This record gives sequence, C-alpha cells and structure tokens, in this order.
Amino acid sequence: MATSENKTSPALVFAAWFVVLIPAAWGIYFTLLNALKLLQ
Repeated sequence: MATSENKTSPALVFAAWFVVLIPAAWGIYFTLLNALKLLQ
C-alpha cells in the first residue's frame, strides 16, 4: 500500500501563525497596559 503525504508549505504555516499571533499579542499587550493602570 503506497502512502502519499501532502506536505504543507512552510510559507502557509508561517502565515497561519502570523494570523493567530498578531491579534493574540495585541490582546496581551493591551491587557497588560490596563492591568498596570489598575495597580498604580
């Protein structure tokens, strides 16, 4: 039985992580800014 593997393009993997990490980083950044306001 022959198996064919579908390789995912590294550029596609990078683009997918970029789409996930940018909003996550934005949310973490503003959460930390607001937390610092509360602690002052």
